[in-house]
Amino acid sequence: MSAPLLEVDGLRTHFFTRAGVVKAVDDVSFAVRKGEVMGLVGESGSGKSMTGYSIMGLIDPPGRIVDGTIRLERPRPARAFAGGPATAPRQPDRDDLPGSDDDAESGAVGRGADGRDDPRARERTAAATRSSARGRRS
Repeated sequence: MSAPLLEVDGLRTHFFTRAGVVKAVDDVSFAVRKGEVMGLVGESGSGKSMTGYSIMGLIDPPGRIVDGTIRLERPRPARAFAGGPATAPRQPDRDDLPGSDDDAESGAVGRGADGRDDPRARERTAAATRSSARGRRS
């Protein structure tokens, strides 16, 4: 069995407030090895996001990691191909994305807050997209 790419052991992240200590993450442990996929599930407020933020080092005061270890195998730098520089993949142009002018005018977008087709939302989206496109072409 290979060594874990990510190993979290006994992670505890607490927030120190005037009202007291909030234990946002309390004794979380797991390991993820190469080729594995892990899902973190739980009820609202159970600490899923705080676990992720703790792993990434994104906990702001008054919070802090008070215990545990996080071990992450660092990826190696991208290597150049055939002696040339490594390049990032091309990012799609805005016109390639859903919601571009063609999509808005064809009615492919325009859902209401409840997720149902809403002609008024479609028209607002089309108008906003046309306005944005005019500004982009100036």
